[in-house]
Amino acid sequence: MRAAIGGTALATGWANTADISRTRPRTGCRKGLNIPVATNSELVEAVFEDRVVTVAELAEWSLAMDDAWEGFVVFITGVCELQAADLGYNDLAIRGGTAGTDTGYALMRQIIERAQESGALRDDVTLEDMAFVIWGVAATVRATFRVAPGVWRWHLALTLDGLHVTAAHPLPTPPMPPSQTRTAMNDCP
Repeated sequence: MRAAIGGTALATGWANTADISRTRPRTGCRKGLNIPVATNSELVEAVFEDRVVTVAELAEWSLAMDDAWEGFVVFITGVCELQAADLGYNDLAIRGGTAGTDTGYALMRQIIERAQESGALRDDVTLEDMAFVIWGVAATVRATFRVAPGVWRWHLALTLDGLHVTAAHPLPTPPMPPSQTRTAMNDCP
């Protein structure tokens, strides 16, 4: 499936490249990326703003798909494609920095619930579980980008197979609650 919204199309049709040309450089800075921000989180938001917009567009597009499971897969794959195309964004994902906004969480929750209601996604999958999916693929991208840049797709396919209802078996522990997931994301090296 190919489509593009505001950027270069990848396999699922989703990716934007950073356009920092719109930012105003600070005077007096000698070199590097000069974006006027007060905090590190504002800097991250400014640099990766296009990714946040792309992920939101991808989520809305996925929700509009007729097949809820396909929408779920397209969304997760699109997010992982963004990670694979941009190691800076990938590293941010490893550190939990792409958690996004309340709107992003709400859209992802809708994608999960819709896939569960269709009977395709395991009932015990939570929004917080998606952090582990993203972290796992992010680590694979980082470890293999030089020797096998596309192997993250194999990792993701195995993960998606395990998330499908037909592969469901009782899980050994309950999911982490949102507060523990946030703590883990914030403590990630």
